[in-house]
Amino acid sequence: DDGKYRGFNGADFGDFERRKRMALLAFPPEIAPFLDWSRMERRMNARAVSEIRVPEEQVPREEYGKGRCLALKAAKRRPNNIVEDSATTTPPLSSECFKQRPEDPKFRHPTDPTRSRLPLPEEHARLKGQPETLVRAIPWNSLAHTALGNGTTRKVWEQLSFALGCALRAAVA
Repeated sequence: DDGKYRGFNGADFGDFERRKRMALLAFPPEIAPFLDWSRMERRMNARAVSEIRVPEEQVPREEYGKGRCLALKAAKRRPNNIVEDSATTTPPLSSECFKQRPEDPKFRHPTDPTRSRLPLPEEHARLKGQPETLVRAIPWNSLAHTALGNGTTRKVWEQLSFALGCALRAAVA
């Protein structure tokens, strides 16, 4: 195109996570006239975080105690990134979120506003629009969060693939 950087934000395509990622595409110059990025359907997420949370009775109690001392220490520097149940987008979860970093989003306890927890791996997958089966076979939460944190949201890549497929079909027709 014009060689300028344009990131794709997952939240612009219907996922929860506001994570901007770049796509580097290499293709023969004769395909360029057929590329139409307007084919990428942008839509906002209509669901709330409360819809992807694991039922509270299934959350291990210790999840709310993890990182407590780090949170107290970090609160002096910057507030924790608490995501409300009504939110339709979230900041990105990093690959090291299992270390309870204050900049990673956390879910507030439903009855005690002073407590929060990191999303469980299956919730992390849902935030990215990825199937939970992606992390079910991973035995440790830290590995599941690393895999998901290094990954990306799904819907933007589906739309990019659709636009590329339309261009290739038009080029060979």
